[in-house]
Amino acid sequence: MTPSWLLAAALGWLGPICLAWTHDWASIQKAARDVTTIEADFSQNKQLKMLAHPVRAEGKLFYRRPGEIRWEYTSPIKSVLISNQ
Repeated sequence: MTPSWLLAAALGWLGPICLAWTHDWASIQKAARDVTTIEADFSQNKQLKMLAHPVRAEGKLFYRRPGEIRWEYTSPIKSVLISNQ
């Protein structure tokens, strides 16, 4: 099963497929069936009371069916998380 956060990322990326959606969950699922890979840049801002300034992280997300995920931070510290389910 695809994690909900990954599906949310895919929804913002699918571009032309969006035109086929009729704004209901069934049409979104149908349109996404043929998607086999996703690649996206991301930025993440964290604001905590103990920090003087927000921390901004940037990176890339890669997904390939049936469940391979690579979550790569490129700044401020480089790190990679790989999951193959």
